Amino acid sequence: MIAIFYLVTKVITLVVLIPTNRFFAKFGYQRTMIASYLIRIISLGAIFYTSQYPNLIWPVMFIEAIHTGLFWPTYYTLLSRYAVKSKMGADLGILQLMLQIVAMLSPALAGFISVQLGLSVLFLFGIAGTIVGLILSMMSGSTIEKDQISWQEFLDWMGEPRYSRMAIALGGRYINDAIIYIWPLYVFFILGSVDKVGYLYTIALFMAFLVTFFLASVIDKIHSHRLFRTSGGILSILWLFRTQIIGPWSIAFVDATNALVSNFHWLFFEMQLMRRGKGSQAFSYFIYSELISAIVGIFMWSVVGVIFLIGKGWTSVFLAGSLAVLLSTLMTERRVINHTA
Repeated sequence: MIAIFYLVTKVITLVVLIPTNRFFAKFGYQRTMIASYLIRIISLGAIFYTSQYPNLIWPVMFIEAIHTGLFWPTYYTLLSRYAVKSKMGADLGILQLMLQIVAMLSPALAGFISVQLGLSVLFLFGIAGTIVGLILSMMSGSTIEKDQISWQEFLDWMGEPRYSRMAIALGGRYINDAIIYIWPLYVFFILGSVDKVGYLYTIALFMAFLVTFFLASVIDKIHSHRLFRTSGGILSILWLFRTQIIGPWSIAFVDATNALVSNFHWLFFEMQLMRRGKGSQAFSYFIYSELISAIVGIFMWSVVGVIFLIGKGWTSVFLAGSLAVLLSTLMTERRVINHTA
């Protein structure tokens, strides 16, 4: 059912991404962000009631697809516009630090709340957090996007070898992130307790926070793609280790190591992605990145659904995660096409 949820969501995203962004681009970034937050509030509210009305999950898929398609391209476009290219790593590192301060506390708090008050109550806290984002977006300036997006341009970009190589790297990252989404479910099956999963992730994220704190000051000085590939190799091996996990201590080892290594790998990945996106067609660049994720997501969740239906289970999924991380190392810092800086 999880695979079906994300599969349907990605199919909807693929269909509505370009039309909805064409429409909202006329109103500027601020209104687009506000709309995306309002849509997310509706989505979380609907999910809260799914325990009483399970069929609400179907409109949630549509609502989530609209939210994702509006929020992330706008978010990344604004980030690329205001970030200084020579300090891109430091800017992203500081942003990641801020997010991880919240992320460190969230799993343990979420585990505690779900045990004491029920899992559905977590979505009310999600609404509260979204309202904060909504208020902050109302305080931002509004810029009208003049960049035009189309399927034809996307296909033209995909025909360029450097862009198609980057598309494979983006696909690898999406598959890794998607499997990371369902990894806590596997941990829950082993630990048998939601709060234990939360406490374990808080410890791992605290270690990640310390690594990010150091990386934020030095990431722009690191130009070695070899180190990036090495970190990808380690993350790939960690997915293989996950196939052999049998208890809490092995989970703690894998998650702690993953937290230490992945912060550099994905921060370096994001830095290169953002640097390649700076330019007059940043909006197109990030819209098409979301299209790539939707296309890869449709394929990936279809395969995952089949894997679980035929009973092959988690081992095959983790092997896919191992390969996906290796694909992410194809990301380079070269220009995508001559329209981007």
